[in-house]
Amino acid sequence: MPADLTWRLAIALVCLGGCNGGAELQPRTPVSYTGDLALDIPMTGDPGPLFSELDTAMRQFLKWRCVGAGTLAISYKGRRVYKRGFGRMRGRASEAAYPGCGDDRADPFYPEAALVQPDTPMYIGSNSKPVAAAVLRWLLGERVAERPELMPPPCEGALCSCGTPPCPASVTDMRLLDAANDLLPIRLLELYRGDVPLLVPQSEEPCTRGHDPQFADPRWREVTIGNLISHQAGLGGSAVHYFDDNGIVRNFAALRGHRDGDQAAWIAEDASVHAANPELAPAIDAAADWLSAREGDQPVYFVNRYNVLDGEQPVDETLKVTAGACLAYTPGIQGVYTEEGLYDPLGQSGGYSNFGYTMAGRVIDHLYEARTGGHYHAEYGRPETHWNSALAGFFA
Repeated sequence: MPADLTWRLAIALVCLGGCNGGAELQPRTPVSYTGDLALDIPMTGDPGPLFSELDTAMRQFLKWRCVGAGTLAISYKGRRVYKRGFGRMRGRASEAAYPGCGDDRADPFYPEAALVQPDTPMYIGSNSKPVAAAVLRWLLGERVAERPELMPPPCEGALCSCGTPPCPASVTDMRLLDAANDLLPIRLLELYRGDVPLLVPQSEEPCTRGHDPQFADPRWREVTIGNLISHQAGLGGSAVHYFDDNGIVRNFAALRGHRDGDQAAWIAEDASVHAANPELAPAIDAAADWLSAREGDQPVYFVNRYNVLDGEQPVDETLKVTAGACLAYTPGIQGVYTEEGLYDPLGQSGGYSNFGYTMAGRVIDHLYEARTGGHYHAEYGRPETHWNSALAGFFA
């Protein structure tokens, strides 16, 4: 592999680890890979002289970025031609200190730790977001191909993506809450559209002038698929459901119709979980004891996910709670109120949001369930269900 190609790959890997937005990249790397400065990083898999520079680049990437474990594979025309494992399954990759990392005490070296094998599964974290965006575009494209009337009209105005509007429409211009698009289950659609009152209001103040806080923020009606996948929907970083421990309990109680602080209700729910899963009761009790001790002997109860038996996805509980929160800004734009009570756009705006992709994933689920009966990905703990998932269909 040419050295300049290896260098570009190394830069890409560094950015996957997190580049500072807008800041000029200053990698701590040598001019070339003729000398391996990270020989102490172990590798597994079959060596190949064609990829020796890539081996070197990956080992040095692990060392300079303070990474303890990694895998890399390359396919060519559908055939895997390279796969290697790097580092160790626990702690840092080698005994030698990582100058500049500052994490040697927090991430100690375990000489007995197993080496990473080439096929070791790895968490990919937020690298799953562009995959979700691609799957969603694919499903929307197929829906519009079947029903061309769903394609939005060309974009007019200052915030269009092309230089000289009108701009050709894309499937990502589809509005999330347009009923004709059928992108969410009807119960969620009605809630976010403001057609029915909120189940768990999160604000006592109106989100916009004239808004009734017992209903969802009216700006939700303007959210497009493009807003969701480009972090421009006005959403917070995470769902309201996860703000703090007390908030989670209050939200759970409100959805179930329990009074806040009603211990008897939680005891009854815990008993129903035990009764429904008698074979798991000893494990549930052991887990509850461990969690209680960790939380200062606070009571711990196991509860069923709300309404899952009524055909709803477990994530719907989080979506119902978050429907009660105000958007941080008008989708796609940042603005202020004018004296007439209208939004005066100041320009495009955005804020990184994990919850935006929670919503995008729910749209994928809804679209794929209607098409095949499957879901976005395999059920947790049941990898055999991957065969009928949107991910499997997309990659096929």
